[in-house]
Amino acid sequence: MRIALAGPFAPFRGGIAQFNDRLRQELESRGHEITALTFSRQYPGVLFPGSTQYDATRAGDAAPVLDSINPVSWFTTARRIRREAPDALVLAYWTPHLAPALAGVSAFAGTRSIGLVHNALPHDGSVIGKPLTRLFLGQMDAALTLSESVASDLANLGFKGRTRVAFHPVYDHFGSGLAKDEARSRLGLEGAGPVLLCLGLVRPYKGFDLALEAFPRVLAAHPEATLVIAGEAYDGSLDERLAAAPDAVRARVVRENRYIPDAEVPLYYSAADLLVLPYRTATQSGALAAAAHFGLPVVVSNLPGLAAPVRQFEMGTVASSGNLAAAVLEALLPTRHAALSQGGRRMAREASWAKFAGELETLIEED
Repeated sequence: MRIALAGPFAPFRGGIAQFNDRLRQELESRGHEITALTFSRQYPGVLFPGSTQYDATRAGDAAPVLDSINPVSWFTTARRIRREAPDALVLAYWTPHLAPALAGVSAFAGTRSIGLVHNALPHDGSVIGKPLTRLFLGQMDAALTLSESVASDLANLGFKGRTRVAFHPVYDHFGSGLAKDEARSRLGLEGAGPVLLCLGLVRPYKGFDLALEAFPRVLAAHPEATLVIAGEAYDGSLDERLAAAPDAVRARVVRENRYIPDAEVPLYYSAADLLVLPYRTATQSGALAAAAHFGLPVVVSNLPGLAAPVRQFEMGTVASSGNLAAAVLEALLPTRHAALSQGGRRMAREASWAKFAGELETLIEED
């Protein structure tokens, strides 16, 4: 098939761009002709809280044609798609800011449109989220989601098109891991105790402050434990809490307040004993998908999009409300930890990109 795939690609940073790059690679390996279209401007600077929208360690060749706030580019992008006459246009969707641009492209592209919906609604509960998502969905013929919870959101928003659900495939593009001792040495981590990892952009909905709050109970059982919180902060609340923590806690916390580029990700996963994802809201997680690739057990909050794969593959523990420390301590038990690691590797085998691409192919062919 000929497929136009629109959304962020390298050198944009972040999980959606990583997802699109890997999906494109998988589709091309299956013999499809892919036209990759990316943003010339994804977010205006005034709307982007981070230091940069790009990852200097990643390069890409997707055509930078779409400006999220310039309607002229929406029409020119659509005209380009019409000229190439693909069998389907697949549009990555995760934030309402991009809904007008993506809906505009779809409206004039003259081909079937499929929404690849990572999140239907914003994590911050914005009042404009629902109407903008409905604007986007109004131009979609079908949708592919990465969790049942997102599919439910689409139904609640009144989407009438066909919807298929597929697990978030495992992020295997980071390559092989390192020996734990080497990874810890390169990161400057000292001691033989367990390392807990919170990795990703630091935003309130991710609940990394809850990991910090639970950490003293972990230290009581494992005095040499280390909590690593690695990621650029989009507000200062977590770092304020860390500054106010007792000296004994702060001494065992490593805080990297910067975006972690793809090239460094294997270091952090290889150095850790657990990935801790105490999210307040979530529909799925690229960080969890990467943990499966490295066989790293996870501890997650009891949200359907996180708990479902953890329970299905037995790759971690699910923390009930206010009980994060107990879930961490359970996952650190030696026999339990080894079994959870094997569960992650089982997910890596079963939640493949080939399987995900097959779901997308079916959706296109059925439309």
